Amino acid sequence: MRFLLAAFLFLSACTPAVAQPEIRSKPVQCATPQETLDHYVVANGLEVMYIGVAQVRTQYDDIVPTAIAFFADPATGRFVLVEGDKDDMCVISVGDRLQVGIDHDEIMTLFLQNDLNS
Repeated sequence: MRFLLAAFLFLSACTPAVAQPEIRSKPVQCATPQETLDHYVVANGLEVMYIGVAQVRTQYDDIVPTAIAFFADPATGRFVLVEGDKDDMCVISVGDRLQVGIDHDEIMTLFLQNDLNS
């Protein structure tokens, strides 16, 4: 009985380490919504794939609802992820190697590889 109690206490104390996200910043490109859409979406023939409202932390540490949209052309692999409001639309991510219909192993390979240039 003591062994079971000791094993239970030991196993209860063993919890997986969970890293807390750290706040980082990166440069983003912002312009009016029309300028951003013309430059990235219209010029590249992208179509909207989804829209949503995200909870975004501002530089003042406030959380504000912000519109987001993801535009893509699956045939060419081009995409852009934007967020913003009526005054500014910012490019969060832009690229040309979009893949659809992938599985978990492909996702893990993408994020765990050392070099994305290939």
